Amino acid sequence: SIPENYKEYIFPNITVLICGYMSLTWEDIIKLSSVFPNIEELRVPYNNITSLTIPNDRNLKRLRVLDLEGNCIKHWSEINKLSKMSFLEHMMLEDTKIESILFQSDSALTSDFPNLNRLNISNNLIKEWR
Repeated sequence: SIPENYKEYIFPNITVLICGYMSLTWEDIIKLSSVFPNIEELRVPYNNITSLTIPNDRNLKRLRVLDLEGNCIKHWSEINKLSKMSFLEHMMLEDTKIESILFQSDSALTSDFPNLNRLNISNNLIKEWR
């Protein structure tokens, strides 16, 4: 768990953060992002992330690489909450139990994830993509 006084510690020079197998939730990740304000690469495989929230303008604003491997997210609607993160280029979603990839509209196919150029969806349960 994240210490209560976590905001006392700020590490502006850290651009890569790896926190695998730590039982963290997405809420914990958002808290950590205020301690590491310049994160460009975030690897949080095999934690307790099952749902996501839209980061505010201060959190994860420079994120280019996001690794969510092994977290039981299941629903593309959770992933899609990150779709407006303008710097996101590479997302690793292997073994996240995703069953379908659904976009809200045809225009969302091109407007969501505007800079994403690498997507790893290996070892999932995808039966539908539209």
